[in-house]
Amino acid sequence: MSLLATFVAAVIALDVNTTHAAEIKVMAVNAIREPLIELVLAFEKPSNHTATVIWGGTKGIAKKIISGEVTDITIIAAPSIDKLISARTLLSFRSDNVDSMPTPICHSAW
Repeated sequence: MSLLATFVAAVIALDVNTTHAAEIKVMAVNAIREPLIELVLAFEKPSNHTATVIWGGTKGIAKKIISGEVTDITIIAAPSIDKLISARTLLSFRSDNVDSMPTPICHSAW
């Protein structure tokens, strides 16, 4: 599945109402900044939705999630995703895209 398809599937899984604009909060690693910016722009343009992306390293993003910061989509390295799922910090909707890419996961507050 392409990164674009995964992103769209994650947004759909959030059950975003397509008739009203929604703000989707994304936390992602710096390593995918350029392709994700293009992806977000391609997503926002035809929809009423906006995506706010918070950039950082895997460890920094994981610390934010552990401390209770809520995000709709998180894109970090797979081992860190596994640890957060095991600790029940994230819901376990997970999509592996490419071995060389971080793993996006969609979650919401408990």
